[in-house]
Amino acid sequence: VSGGAHADGGPVTEKDTFLFGSGTKPVTAVAVLQAIDRGLLSEDTPAWRSVDAGIATLGGNETLVGLFGPIAKDVTIGQLLRMQAGLADFDVPGFDAELLRRGRANTPLDFLRGAAALSPAFDCAPGTCTAYSSTNYVVLGFALLGLQNAPSVWTELDQSVGAATELERRQGHALHFLDRGPLRAKLTVRGHEDASNGDEAAFPASTDLGFNLFEVSAKFLQGLLDPAEDTEVWSQDSTVLGWTCGNGVGTTKAMANFFWKLLVEQSLLSPPLLESMQRTALLDTGWSAGAIAYGAGLMRYQVSYQKRLRDGMLAPESNPFLTPLSPQPATEHGGSNVSAQPPA
Repeated sequence: VSGGAHADGGPVTEKDTFLFGSGTKPVTAVAVLQAIDRGLLSEDTPAWRSVDAGIATLGGNETLVGLFGPIAKDVTIGQLLRMQAGLADFDVPGFDAELLRRGRANTPLDFLRGAAALSPAFDCAPGTCTAYSSTNYVVLGFALLGLQNAPSVWTELDQSVGAATELERRQGHALHFLDRGPLRAKLTVRGHEDASNGDEAAFPASTDLGFNLFEVSAKFLQGLLDPAEDTEVWSQDSTVLGWTCGNGVGTTKAMANFFWKLLVEQSLLSPPLLESMQRTALLDTGWSAGAIAYGAGLMRYQVSYQKRLRDGMLAPESNPFLTPLSPQPATEHGGSNVSAQPPA
């Protein structure tokens, strides 16, 4: 955080709330995996079945195949979780500029329409590449919304229902998921880029996203933070965040509690699904290809793989895919060290 950027000008404390942006994706992934644990979905489930039901709750007649074409019928829930569906990323300068000109999105469908309007709308056929795209996690939001007993209104979807206790919510140790309205409703740290003095932004626009748990998509922020003027993140409308791919807000303790329960206590998922979540594949197409590996909502640097390959310790054809992601030193886990002690 740059220079004590609390809303009242005072120093930032452990009670302050931050925008976690793409750090929301692991929480969304856990919500989907918990639905798999309950037998409501499987990784092999064609996504359109629940996604179309979720889209219908918005009152429209659009479908996943109708938006993205016949190839979308082959997209599965597992491919969406693992960035292997091939869907193009809505987060491109033209879309961002229009969204920020309007100041808000109407519904999450705006993000799907934006991705579907790209040419091509797929970076590869489903299941044939691993390419980072936030569109996957917007589609997963619709999959959650289309499940039995899901909220009937998209703004009421809470990805952390199965990840936080009622006590944690009362004590302020649960994450919030903002769907509409100004970010400052829950965000106490302004976050800004001040071009006049060159201070580092609270959420850097030039991050490599790999996986600092508490950062917004670099590409998104490059559009959000206009280098020509001082722009406050908290004054933005939360609809521009991309819903279930980037709408998490909370204290650092709330996020630490989530990862403690997920990776240390291992109390959020059954052992097979947790193990599945931690299996990663190296991004091989588009942004950060060859540098970052992705699991089911978890990201890691492939520092050791890249170093060993560069040093001649691995053959180029060696398979970096399906490597286990476990609590590791910061150089391996992108700064998300997991301590042996629960969050204080």
